[in-house]
Amino acid sequence: MEKGNAALPLLSLPDTVITSIIGQMEPVSQVWLSLLSTRARSAVRSVGMTTSSLNVLLERAFQFELVAPEESNQEPIVIGLHHTEEDEVSRVTMESADWGEAATATVTNFKMSIRDWIQHMTFILNHGGIDELKLTGESEDFGVERLRKSVKDLAIKTMTLTATCTGKHAKEVIPKIVTPHINVDSALVMESDTMAMIMMNNFTSIIVGGPSMPGMTITRDLIAESQVGSLDARCDNFDSKAINRYLKQWRAGNILNLHHLSITIGNGVQHDADAVLWKLPHQMMPMESITRFPHSAFAEEIVINGGCIIKKSDIRDREQAIIIFTAIEEGTRFEMFVI
Repeated sequence: MEKGNAALPLLSLPDTVITSIIGQMEPVSQVWLSLLSTRARSAVRSVGMTTSSLNVLLERAFQFELVAPEESNQEPIVIGLHHTEEDEVSRVTMESADWGEAATATVTNFKMSIRDWIQHMTFILNHGGIDELKLTGESEDFGVERLRKSVKDLAIKTMTLTATCTGKHAKEVIPKIVTPHINVDSALVMESDTMAMIMMNNFTSIIVGGPSMPGMTITRDLIAESQVGSLDARCDNFDSKAINRYLKQWRAGNILNLHHLSITIGNGVQHDADAVLWKLPHQMMPMESITRFPHSAFAEEIVINGGCIIKKSDIRDREQAIIIFTAIEEGTRFEMFVI
């Protein structure tokens, strides 16, 4: 690898000069340069390349997306790794919208594994891990065990399973990849056992996006038995009595980790607020207080129908929860914020 020094006089200059020159390069050029030698790799790292997030998309090619900080006004860099069955990278492409329509750089015969590439990118970026690992239907061809070995011991903030993934693939991947947060398309949780498996896998937060889940009811048992801290889900049904029992369990101190629960119902189904709050001590909130409160990750226009505060039964426990009922374009939403 060090043979690159002879072909590139830049690497024969003093470190301070090299760092100054590299600092003037475009980020994508810095990435290419880092591949030439061990010294080049360290020099690029010393420049302080920054990325607001390092994302990995696994399709036919293993893709990195380097998202630059907003203040830099740079387009994301997409690095495609075309891998062989032996897990070596046979072809590398780098693309950036800054280069124009036809600007795609390609290099062949990089004898690095997928894991080598991940370690290389996290090193030169001085980035702690992968912000998002995004899996599609084509990810299945890569193989779950190969994927697990490729990202082993890496910090992965979020794993996203798109609508093109199969339920079978989801069930294989979820227990193998360690991550605190999961985003999963509603198409994958049609089967109750899939949703139950997700709920019981000790994720810190779960987002179920996409269309509402036909025939899916978020029940008390489904959320009460999990250790999830935040759940954001869409479904076609809402068991108001089950949620009432769940809130009573929370009030009794039996639900420990939850800090946010959001359930959106489609198909015109309405929350039964009276059933949700039946025999549950609560204090109604003035509308101006509710409108100042943050709402969930889904960004539709909302109309607030009302809200209240519930407190723990044990007066020594000062934890309380805000309950908010809202109307959105396709239905209604129930939200609970623990404060």
